[in-house]
Amino acid sequence: MKFRPSRRVIWIAWGTVIAAMIAFAFPMITRLMSAVWLLVLLLGALDYLSLRKEMTTLEVDVKTPDIVARGRLFTVQITVHRMFFRTCESDVHHDVPYECDPNLHEANSSWKGLEPWIVETEFRIHTRGRYDFGSVWLRCKGRFGVLEAQRQFPRSDSIRVFPETYLESERLLKDAGARVELLDKVVRERQHGVGTEFESLTEFREGDDPRRIDWRSSSRHRRLIVRRHQIERHRDIVVIVDSGRLMAADHRGMTKLDAGIDAGLLIAKVALASGDRCGFALFDVDVRGYVPPRSGSPALKAIQERVYDIQTRWMESDFSQMFATLQQRQPKRSLIVVISDILDMQTTERFRSSLQQLTKRHIVLFAALKTPLLHAVMEEPPENLQTAWKSALAYRLLDQRDEALESLRKSGVYVLDVLPENLGAKLINDFLELRSRNLL
Repeated sequence: MKFRPSRRVIWIAWGTVIAAMIAFAFPMITRLMSAVWLLVLLLGALDYLSLRKEMTTLEVDVKTPDIVARGRLFTVQITVHRMFFRTCESDVHHDVPYECDPNLHEANSSWKGLEPWIVETEFRIHTRGRYDFGSVWLRCKGRFGVLEAQRQFPRSDSIRVFPETYLESERLLKDAGARVELLDKVVRERQHGVGTEFESLTEFREGDDPRRIDWRSSSRHRRLIVRRHQIERHRDIVVIVDSGRLMAADHRGMTKLDAGIDAGLLIAKVALASGDRCGFALFDVDVRGYVPPRSGSPALKAIQERVYDIQTRWMESDFSQMFATLQQRQPKRSLIVVISDILDMQTTERFRSSLQQLTKRHIVLFAALKTPLLHAVMEEPPENLQTAWKSALAYRLLDQRDEALESLRKSGVYVLDVLPENLGAKLINDFLELRSRNLL
């Protein structure tokens, strides 16, 4: 606890300086100022004794959400309780992360009665990660306004900032889950040749495949009975997100890495909800994290905790170590979803080679994130030689990128070429389509 003079005392000090300057003409002023300072010292002592007792009765409670969505408003509430009755002028200050908008949490009030003082402030954070809210500082003015006491209440409250599409797109997730059920229904009732996992025996209806008739059951029930099959479950899905320098490109306030993690978490949620096992991995020059395929809510929680705060380290991506990890730790045939970018034929040769090798054992869906800046540069009118060179270079990079993606398609990799902001919905659609084919 710290004490300091109030503004009132500072103004008295300035008055003393002025009085000292005119004391040569009016000597009686010195006696008056001596009496004033004696009174200030007496009241200061009383303030000190009362504040020292009152400040120990204060209690501070801070309520912060555990998980918030990136770029969305959330509320932090400070509640101060006290056990003394007098009216008290108070200030509160909360140490908040610099990334918060606003990055100040302050308030002042003239506090009356025993009712708690509640301070609520809305913040938003625009970057994924974990952010710590620190101590609360409370300053109260004494009964006579001579001294102010300040007390620190140590706190350590953490907020985890998740992708906003993952937390707030409940409609998308409901639609995706509904589509999973719809696909299963379609497979059972119409596309009987696709599913291979036996589900049930039901009565034959118009449109059913005659090849699915179970003649033994039909003779027993004296009516046509068909076998129903459904899409196989409990398959392995592995989502791999590139966190290298190409994924740091920013577009509309969101990097490619943000878009990749958003979509990867959505894929994991849909896959686990449909009964599959899901794993997650991140890489740049090294393997930055690997969560092996598991099922159920514990798997989703493990994936969340591992990937929500990953940021790019501005390193060149090298898929070879990630490829070696998959070869060693994922021998079972799986659907591998890779979210990355590809630049040209030369610099990504090893990347493409590794993806092509994966197709010998796994089903590979490669989501290539476009760079909108290249398209914007290429579409600029060539006003001078410099802009013409920029447009030509952008055209060459995009042409080489298209050649690289085409070579992946020819080698058996399923390719999705998409803008970062459209990745989530389109990737889920492609995932559900591949899932419906029962390629595993």
